[in-house]
Amino acid sequence: MNKVKEAELLHLIDFFRAADVVPEKLEPSECPDFIAVIDGQTVGIELTIARHEAGKFGALQIEHAQSEYAKELRKCVEKN
Repeated sequence: MNKVKEAELLHLIDFFRAADVVPEKLEPSECPDFIAVIDGQTVGIELTIARHEAGKFGALQIEHAQSEYAKELRKCVEKN
């Protein structure tokens, strides 16, 4: 497994831990990045690192977007 895929796997494991999800099976793939079996369902997982260019977006706009994303993610994780 290459370094990029290893980094993606670490992010995914952190997410699973935060969401209290334990996949029955997890395999690296290319498109999507991973194939997992969760609660008997096979799902494809594509990971993307969000990057913001300071020249395009103002600092407050970036901070607001990150805050809103974190709130929605927290709701989703707490719900599940």
